[in-house]
Amino acid sequence: MLSRFSILLTVLFGVYFAVHTEDCQTPKHYSEIGCQAILQEGDNCPKRFDCETILRRTDKECFYQGLLYNEGDNISENITKGACQAACFCRDGTITCANIECPELFGTYKKGCIPQNNIDDCCASDYICAEEDINKLPLCYMNDREYRLGEKIHISGSCYICICANGFDNTTKIEENPHCQLINCGLELHSSGNLKAGCTPIYYKKATCCPIGWRCPNDSDKVIEAEGRTTDGDPNMECTFGNLKLKVGNQLSTEEGSPVICECSIPPMVTCIQNPDELQ
Repeated sequence: MLSRFSILLTVLFGVYFAVHTEDCQTPKHYSEIGCQAILQEGDNCPKRFDCETILRRTDKECFYQGLLYNEGDNISENITKGACQAACFCRDGTITCANIECPELFGTYKKGCIPQNNIDDCCASDYICAEEDINKLPLCYMNDREYRLGEKIHISGSCYICICANGFDNTTKIEENPHCQLINCGLELHSSGNLKAGCTPIYYKKATCCPIGWRCPNDSDKVIEAEGRTTDGDPNMECTFGNLKLKVGNQLSTEEGSPVICECSIPPMVTCIQNPDELQ
């Protein structure tokens, strides 16, 4: 088992590659669950990840952002509130939490008010409703749209969310902007059971943001061999799915007409993409 220090180093590697997830087209789940990126000399993007400790957990162990929690351990709200979860703890190998219910999700604030959000918090801390006060709020601009101080900025085609804040600069790269951060999909908070069962996330069109579902092993799964692809027999350059081993480039069999393609692209987990545009 990894020490806390070693697991913390894994988290730091995960944070680094979370910044480069979109540039490298790295599946989002690797940074979310705290796998360690493995680079070859001269490469900027990882060829594979080390997830051994996390994916081989015992029935009583939980992981969140690469850190190990034993049965009954509490998880600090400082790292779960961004996923709108509170009072989280490890029970029977699954993280159990209470949902943070934000007033804005239920329309309990006046329409036309400007919520005052913070990049690290789930809910708005206040609302500006008087027209005179709203007009005094500083403006931010992103992709030809105007935002008032405190508003969330959702960027189309990106897995980043930003907050209009004092000093916001839309010329700064999103991944380097202090007022922007990657969306927390909360895979370990919501889907630890799927991870323990050896399932893999299904993404929509690209694997750089939150998944839309899960593909779990079944007895009918088969490997479809890729032509002209080789990894020189390196066992580290294989994906595991249930009892199957897939070399890089190999795919899982799919049901006829399914828009989901599962391929071993970056080991050790199979990457599944749903792309309805490829349906005949």
